[in-house]
Amino acid sequence: MITEKKFLIFSIFAIIIGVSSILPVGYFLFAPVKGEIVDEPWFSVNIPYSYLEAKNGTFQDFEYPEAISMNETEVESYGFGTFLNLTLDANLETENVDARIEYFQIQLTSNIGLIEKRYQIVGTNSNISFGYEDFHFKRDGWFDTNQMSGGGLLKYNWTLGESILWPNSGASSSTISPDSEVTKIREADRLFVTVYRLGWVTFDGNSTTIIKRVNDIVAQIELTKYNEGLLFNNLIPEEDLPKIDLWHPIPYEDMIS
Repeated sequence: MITEKKFLIFSIFAIIIGVSSILPVGYFLFAPVKGEIVDEPWFSVNIPYSYLEAKNGTFQDFEYPEAISMNETEVESYGFGTFLNLTLDANLETENVDARIEYFQIQLTSNIGLIEKRYQIVGTNSNISFGYEDFHFKRDGWFDTNQMSGGGLLKYNWTLGESILWPNSGASSSTISPDSEVTKIREADRLFVTVYRLGWVTFDGNSTTIIKRVNDIVAQIELTKYNEGLLFNNLIPEEDLPKIDLWHPIPYEDMIS
């Protein structure tokens, strides 16, 4: 059976400079590679919350494309929402560069194997004249992927020790198939979310330094059964879980305030 997939990604790609705005991508920055390599990451990541649900039919919580018009006997879906706690560990006052962007891969895996992978960009700049709009994030061959459209958080003048909660969420539907993501989820005994640091790009004047990391795991959790789905929760008090929308446990304005 040929699987027909329709994807909807809800990851937010924004620069926070007083207020949030959408970050344009698709431009190139041509610059020489700087000789002096900055070889330490700036950001740390942990996963305080993740929720996953698989079902026959489509989720009303997500807006699927109009092309999905099949009934519950023909289609299956899953939604996967993860919140990352992002912390800047570097002091920008002592880092004599314009900006830093770090690249992460988020994998949903099981004891059987890989189910899904997506990407997250995290960055900051201390030079207000530096423009992210001049940088092309989907550069072929960087960090072994050109799929850097998964979203990210780019915040001007991020301060040392400041943590921000940020979502990386999405949903997928397909015709029922023995090799679909939903089938892989249902057949798994254990499900994990793992965050890998792929590397980073440091900008200084007209130079760009690229550092790659290999198999650099920065966070991992295991999801356990909760109601109709699977949950990992170190974010919401347990007594409040029945009262909240499990897909959206924290309002967006609370994450960036």
